[in-house]
Amino acid sequence: MGECKFPGSMDRSSESRERSRQACEPCRRRKTKCPGERPVCSTCQRLNHQCVYSLRDRANVTSGRVTKAYARATQDRLRILESQVNDLYGALCSRPSKIGEPSPGTPESNNTSLREQDWQAPLRGSPSDISAFSPTSPHPPAGTLGHFIEVYRKVLHLQPLPLFDMDTLQSDLAKAPEFLLWSFLALILPFSGHEFYHGRESDARNFYSQSAEQVVVKMAVEGIPRVEVLQSLCLLALRHIKEGKEAQACMTIGMASRLQSFRTLQQHNNQTEARDLTVSRCHWSIRILESIFTPQLSIPSPPQTPIPPEYPYPPSAPLPPPLPSASPTHTDLFDTTDPTNDLGIVAYGIQLIIIWGETASYLHSIRTNPNLNEETPWSLSSTYSKLNHRRNEHETQLPESHLLRNVAFTKRSRAEISAHQEYWTSWISMQIFCHALVAIQNHPFIHLVILRGNRGVSQSRLFLQQTVDHALFHSEWVFRLVQAWENFDLPLHDPLIAHLVAATASISWIFQFARDRGIGEKARGHLVVAERLLSRMSTVWPHVSHRLKTLHALQSSASVATTNPSISSEHQGAAITKGTTITIQPSLFWDLLDPKICPTETPGSSGPAAPDARMRVTTQFMHPLSEDEPSLGQGGRDVGRVGDGGEGLMSDVHVQELEQLSLDELFGQLGDDTFTWAL
Repeated sequence: MGECKFPGSMDRSSESRERSRQACEPCRRRKTKCPGERPVCSTCQRLNHQCVYSLRDRANVTSGRVTKAYARATQDRLRILESQVNDLYGALCSRPSKIGEPSPGTPESNNTSLREQDWQAPLRGSPSDISAFSPTSPHPPAGTLGHFIEVYRKVLHLQPLPLFDMDTLQSDLAKAPEFLLWSFLALILPFSGHEFYHGRESDARNFYSQSAEQVVVKMAVEGIPRVEVLQSLCLLALRHIKEGKEAQACMTIGMASRLQSFRTLQQHNNQTEARDLTVSRCHWSIRILESIFTPQLSIPSPPQTPIPPEYPYPPSAPLPPPLPSASPTHTDLFDTTDPTNDLGIVAYGIQLIIIWGETASYLHSIRTNPNLNEETPWSLSSTYSKLNHRRNEHETQLPESHLLRNVAFTKRSRAEISAHQEYWTSWISMQIFCHALVAIQNHPFIHLVILRGNRGVSQSRLFLQQTVDHALFHSEWVFRLVQAWENFDLPLHDPLIAHLVAATASISWIFQFARDRGIGEKARGHLVVAERLLSRMSTVWPHVSHRLKTLHALQSSASVATTNPSISSEHQGAAITKGTTITIQPSLFWDLLDPKICPTETPGSSGPAAPDARMRVTTQFMHPLSEDEPSLGQGGRDVGRVGDGGEGLMSDVHVQELEQLSLDELFGQLGDDTFTWAL
């Protein structure tokens, strides 16, 4: 062992005393005599302790008077320390700094807490020579990762979350911490296979999900509001929904929401943070998850005026080029929208999703305590009116270029739609949201059964007629849009669309019993479209199968009594006469309109039996949609046949040909006793 020797007047005994005073840190803490050997004292070697000499001991060594022996000892000590560092941190490296984060080596980065430094992105070796997955070699090759990114683009991107920039996602995941890559793979693996995981798909899913959750949940609980943590929580929430674990999804969404709020407080007035598109995508993805899956827990009462967004909306795909033969864009007479203020089709879809969350919260409040809901729906201060105001404001802000009559949706070929599918997916989703929200808010079950039956007060006949007209008209549009998209042979994967279609189908279920044969036939056709869509989407999102089962239970539970008892049950729907009464189970309607977060019972299964309600369908409703005559669409927009032109799906209807509804006929036969619960 080399010894430290200083020339000059200091003799060996004084040198020994000097060295004894220069104790190592472990001996100093134990207050024991340190032999002073370097680089490791005999005491620490015997006790298997890490021997470290404080830098302050170097101050006792005069510059330029260090012997060769001391220099060799210092080199030995450095080699030992380097070996220990390599053993402990050889697999780790610093994550490249992102926008708004300090660069390595700056005072800000040096003050980073140890808990954040523990989760830096690891140094990954090249996986090109790895042929199959194993827990010791879990990183997929670049080609495999590219395959799953393409699956994500087709199935999950904007359906429903705008979480990633698809153009840079592969490089972003390559640089990101492992827990984000694991979260991504845990979500996407059930949607597609790959030879890299051949025979070990289940092991890979378990490895990725457990590894991601172990790190992400720990960091979220510790309050580390990194963007990668928030992105991982969004992916893990979708994974829980995919697996039917809605309670875990609810908790994960709540964790992401609180962590994002904490991040917003920390970054208050940080302009760089506000302009970061990665942060913006993450913020709005969390808002979307809240509005779709946990509106009962996270959406407050709708404000009277929209609040300006704290973050910019995610970028949208550009408007597809007009058709060569398309007529000039039609503008309204008093159009006040400025084309330069176009927020993008994704932004307008997000706005409607937020409004849906408020609508779902409104329905939930009616369900949980209708007797305490003393609002008059048609009053200006009611939640019903505020929701109408929100939708009308959205309509006024929507640029003319995105309107149905101007985008020429039905006149484009499948190839044209596929070439700009990112735009058209957002566009068709926004259109379905727009009509479904109006139809569901005006659901006859809500206004003619729940509110009328529980309030026990006189209601405006004109208002009730208006709700029926809105429900009939806009539910028709929902299914026409779904059929138009299906005619292009392009699937829809957004779980919110599945929920809205199931809820709107319950309106068609009521109208199938209308005396007007045309209305009844169309309503039954809508139920077929809904069942087809829900059956297909249940293969992507298994929780959708619960909506499909509920719709089947609603169909099988229908009890139709007519004034002509000779009509067989299978022909009752096509031969409804005056005096027809339908008996419904409110619990089935509520399962479609306001589903529980954790449905544990099969529709119509055991449990406390809810009282039935009776509704009499005795009249012809005003029907502004006709297959034979030109019809006015949304805002007077024409809808043509899907494909390469041809005749219109709906054409104009003339005012004199509308079937007018007699209010006296309706309310003369729909007394209070008809809408009370049949105990």
